[in-house]
Formats: sequence, structure tokens, C-alpha cells
Amino acid sequence: MPTKVSCRSYFTCASALSLMIYGCTIARNIEEGDASPKVLRFDKSNRLFIACWILRTNSSEDLLKSATIRSTWGKTCDVIEFIDRRTPGILADWNSGYTHLSEKSYRAWQLMHRKYIDEVPRQVVGHTNIADFILKADVDTYILGKNLRTYLAGFDPDMPHYLGKQLVTKNGAIVAGATIILTRAALIIFAEASRREQGMCSHANFSTPDGEDVALGACLREHGVYPHNTQDSSGAERFMVLRLDAVINRSTPLPAWYRKLSLNQKIGPGCCSSEAVAFHYVSVEDMTTKELIFLDGTWKWA
Repeated sequence: MPTKVSCRSYFTCASALSLMIYGCTIARNIEEGDASPKVLRFDKSNRLFIACWILRTNSSEDLLKSATIRSTWGKTCDVIEFIDRRTPGILADWNSGYTHLSEKSYRAWQLMHRKYIDEVPRQVVGHTNIADFILKADVDTYILGKNLRTYLAGFDPDMPHYLGKQLVTKNGAIVAGATIILTRAALIIFAEASRREQGMCSHANFSTPDGEDVALGACLREHGVYPHNTQDSSGAERFMVLRLDAVINRSTPLPAWYRKLSLNQKIGPGCCSSEAVAFHYVSVEDMTTKELIFLDGTWKWA
């Protein structure tokens, strides 16, 4: 008889889940408005189940960027959700506008927990397609899929890891919002605290004008979860939050906010890791017509 696992008592079942997930992987590709799962065969390159979500508006520009992500790096994800008011299953109670992104992000993280961890359907006997990692990105973020999966393979999804470009604010370290990755253990901590409307993880805290990344960092910090140092062994960054030309062009000073919050302020060759995972402020044209290559110690679009 197959083992039954309750996601609500997840930590007590972590070992059993890990064995099941190791032996079989289900990938679900969800088109907008279509929640029908597509079951794929397991192979060694697809052991990690990565659920991605993208913050967007319904503007024509964001819809074009969403379509571009879906046809390019979005294929790295086992599932991908584009978050707006029409996203199936989301509680769309946020106000419109940039200053309310934290509210929108709050509901998105809750949705990803509910859909890909808490209420995961059992589609194969003895297996559940529970997410290992949950990745949030902006509509102008670009992910190098192979580097992403190689990097995440070094982390235990049953431990609470909080990954991305680390910034240090006056209240503590956070991960910049361009790309945020949580292990399922970290997302469970957020979800349980937000369900209880607890402290910095309450909806009220995410309803302030502070950035979504600041609010999430405060929530996780309150529960002992801090950003992981994602630099490589040489100190180069894996997660970029500025335009690529801004970090490789030595003649242009870094933005004041970056100089204030980033521990690493290297410009030019050596700034960005050969194992880079994410780039920010990437155009649709670059995503669709060019390729990122690493040459002479730096990345370039060619």
C-alpha cells in the first residue's frame, strides 16, 4: 500500500517525501486560465521541482513580457504563474499601484504555498508533486536555467533557505525583489505565520508603503530566516539587480541606493559570477533575439 503523506504535518514527513520526490518528478505547465496538469517523465536533470511566479500588471507591455518569459526562460520552471487580478485562485484584495506591490506579493506567496505545497493533488501513486523551490521574479528578470538548477541542487528544500541578491537595510538583511527564491520549508514558515496574522508576517505589515522585498525580509527575519550569501567563491554576484551594463561599465557610477545597501560594489570583470543565475532590467528584444555569454570575465548579450 502506498504511503500517504499529509502536507499539513509536513516536517514530520520530510524524509518520506524526499524519497518519493527523488524517485519521480511531475512537471505541470500551466497556461493562463488552464489549470490542467501535464505529467512528464522523470529524468535526472529534472529532480528539483521549481514553481515560479511573476508579478505583472495587465498592461500590454507586461502581457508582452509575460509571453516572452513563457517562451524563453520560463521553460526552466516546472510551473509558472503570472500574478494579476485574474490569476485563478488568488485573493485579489490589494489596491492598485506600485506602492501596493507588497499586498499583491503577500497574496501571491500564499497562493504558491496553497497550490504547490499545501493542497497538492496526488497524481501518481506514492508521489506528490510538491514544490522544492519557489522562485519569484519581475517581468524584466532573466533567469539562466541551467545555472539556476545547478545552484539550487546544493540546497536542501526541507531547510528554510532564502536566496537572491542580498541587500542590507537599516533593519536587517533582505533579498532584492527582482529575484527571490524560497525553499518550501521557508515558504511554509511564511504561510503559517501569515495564516495566523502573526507580527511582521501579518497582512497589515504587507499593506505598508515599504517594498515587497522589505516586508518579506522582515517577516522571515522574525522567524529566524535570513538571506543566504549567494556570491560565488570569488565574491562575484550570482543575482544581478541592476542593468548588465551598469555593473560592467566602470565609467558609470553605481546608483546611490545600491552603494548604500549592497555589500559588494565591484564593477567590471569579476563583478558577476560565471555561475550567474539572474539578471534584471532585460528587454524583450534581448530575451528573444540575443544570448547571454560569459567571455573574458564578464557577461554580454550577443
